[in-house]
Amino acid sequence: MLTITIVMFAAAALLALAANKKVGPEQTRQGMAEGLRLLRQMGPSLIPAFLIVGLLDVLISTELISSWLGQEAGLRAILIAIAAGVLVAGPPYAIFPIIGGLFRAGAGLGPCVAFVTAWSIANLSLFPFELSLMGPRFTAMRLSLTCLLPLLAGLAASFLG
Repeated sequence: MLTITIVMFAAAALLALAANKKVGPEQTRQGMAEGLRLLRQMGPSLIPAFLIVGLLDVLISTELISSWLGQEAGLRAILIAIAAGVLVAGPPYAIFPIIGGLFRAGAGLGPCVAFVTAWSIANLSLFPFELSLMGPRFTAMRLSLTCLLPLLAGLAASFLG
């Protein structure tokens, strides 16, 4: 985690230098202020997300997670993970800690990859927006082209992992 944090701070510093050179110090300050505004807006949501992860770690036994989502559970685990990924709504800063906690508790690589893939491309919470903004033809086309990807990703991760 420390390495990722250092890399992220380095990337932010490099972007600040590039912005300062390209658009000047005033717009660079505006960009940094916008980033801090987002932190104030979204930061408090991180606390309950991490509390949920910690509580799930103590409430759900590793045996239960392994039996339902473990590598040994095979295709059933991948299908359960896909269903959960389609149904669970939430931002990345809430979803990834939860799936990371499940992975550490015994969920298999294949089911975890299937969950994240389904959540990112087939999440049901996005369906009303997509349908109303893009229309039924676009929505049907995208769903028909992406519906197998979580399954294929989960199976590939199980095989390769």
